[in-house]
Amino acid sequence: MSLNNRRGFMFRWVGRFIKYYLLGVFGFAVVCAVAFVMDLFPLLLPFLPMLIELIVRLAALLLIFIAIVIVIESLHY
Repeated sequence: MSLNNRRGFMFRWVGRFIKYYLLGVFGFAVVCAVAFVMDLFPLLLPFLPMLIELIVRLAALLLIFIAIVIVIESLHY
């Protein structure tokens, strides 16, 4: 049996969520760096608290999903 078949649906789903979350955080960092270099950072400042709160909430949700998957996968096998 291949490794992909042994992993559950939730495990693969959380793995994708981690991948796209990290891509989004990296993209946000690139946008901030480019805005700082081009002196457009003041345009980004009104949105910064909202975006940081979104990133933190998604990180908390990700940690909860990881904990749920760990429990379910450990009970499964």
